[in-house]
Amino acid sequence: MYPNPSESRTNNTLYIGDIEQSVTEPMLYSVFVKYGPIFSLRILRDIATKQSRGFGFVSFYNHTDASSAQSSTNHLKILQKCIRVTWKKNIHELSPANNIFVKNIPVVSTEAG
Repeated sequence: MYPNPSESRTNNTLYIGDIEQSVTEPMLYSVFVKYGPIFSLRILRDIATKQSRGFGFVSFYNHTDASSAQSSTNHLKILQKCIRVTWKKNIHELSPANNIFVKNIPVVSTEAG
């Protein structure tokens, strides 16, 4: 029925970016489960504050389901913000030549004063 659980899910994993702070895993699950059985779903959080880092991953058992979810949910609005859905990339495959370093950015306070 499902592939071997020890099989790599990298080819079936989607990166979900631009997630609004108040979006929860159950909310994302309800969006993505429509496309097929989900192996795992996680929003990454800051270790200290437990606040959402604004991105996460969803892995499907089946590549076809993942592909359908990617094409159907990219730029989908959840609450007040559109999410960005792309294929997860292996960090070791990314080129350091594609990085940009930006310095001297002023700190802006978000507190009302």
